[in-house]
Amino acid sequence: MNKIVKVQFGCGTNQLQGWYNHDLRLDGVDITKPLPYNDNTVSFIFCEHLVEHLTMKEAFFYFDECLRILKPHGAVRFAVPAVDLIQKLDGSFEATMNLMIRSGIRDRREMLTIIMSMLGHKTAYTSELLRIAMFARGFVKIRSCEYGQSNYLEMQDCDSHTKNHHVDNIYPGASKILEAQMAICEAEKPLNFEKPRNSDQLYAGEEDPIL
Repeated sequence: MNKIVKVQFGCGTNQLQGWYNHDLRLDGVDITKPLPYNDNTVSFIFCEHLVEHLTMKEAFFYFDECLRILKPHGAVRFAVPAVDLIQKLDGSFEATMNLMIRSGIRDRREMLTIIMSMLGHKTAYTSELLRIAMFARGFVKIRSCEYGQSNYLEMQDCDSHTKNHHVDNIYPGASKILEAQMAICEAEKPLNFEKPRNSDQLYAGEEDPIL
């Protein structure tokens, strides 16, 4: 029988039923190191608000590891805060200003400053950059998704960032704003996957390559 294996990395307090849930602070699984699964054994991978805590080189390593452990046609779902979506938030909406002002953030510029240079974030993603980064490492069928919606039954209702923080109890309507600023992409491992070379393999000389 082809067992469905579902894995979440960076789970925090979001323990998904029927999933293997990992977090550096809970079980020591570090996504900047080889993931604790054999090749071609995992059906689905989910992580939200995790990849932005990696440098791009670290994210590429993590993507490579996800592709290594995924079965052919296995799928991932990555969610990150996206600076292009934050910049587009319309300040005229009462909920937006309520969230910003009551949380001590005066405007979108300050929100962008926080996302781009604080909270332990190492990479500022746009929705397009997430798709490009996933494409660069070999994912196929890359699709943007709305919060709480998935192309796969197994990954519907996985998203929990706003639910776990109970933001609507503090700032009514704030969950919709937080959901609107998230870039969410799903993708698959191709049937005949061939790992792209990484940066160390592509160039190891002393001078910059001529492009």
